[in-house]
Amino acid sequence: MPYEKVHVTISDETIRSGGISAIIEPVWWLADNRDQASYEESMSQFTEPQRFVYALRWYCSEVSNGGHHQFYYNSNGNVWKDACYGFAAIGVKKGASIIFATVDRIGEEPAFDRGTRQSQLDQMNGNFKDLDDRFYELKKSTDLDQIIIDYIQSNCEAFYWSGNFVRFILPAPNRKPFSA
Repeated sequence: MPYEKVHVTISDETIRSGGISAIIEPVWWLADNRDQASYEESMSQFTEPQRFVYALRWYCSEVSNGGHHQFYYNSNGNVWKDACYGFAAIGVKKGASIIFATVDRIGEEPAFDRGTRQSQLDQMNGNFKDLDDRFYELKKSTDLDQIIIDYIQSNCEAFYWSGNFVRFILPAPNRKPFSA
């Protein structure tokens, strides 16, 4: 897959556009979820609000796609604590309480290490179906994207960023996929 080096600036203009993905694009490309040390080191260049929005996007995406089991089973389950704090920061206490309930269900804090976290899930008593349903109801009754945008726009300075990173180049919709 081809890659390109890009320079990105997150400014007032980017934030006014209201595109969450564009606002946290640098975090998306530079976060390293291999292990806790790599994650903390890669996230050290970002503010707490950037971390929270990044984690909320992963949490909502994973749980929407396959429930809490999928969220914790996949590598991005390591952002659970930032997602929990993120819900509190944006004022969605119900979201934080759902994550707290998943931690109670697991019986201990989910491990940062994916393999250990997967073992915790295997040893867990019960499932997350009721908590998945609570999350889906929250999503249905709350415009989480708008709340996140409002949070970003009321904390603009925390989302400013300028720098370089490498990202892969997606094929244009009218082009053939990359050949191997």
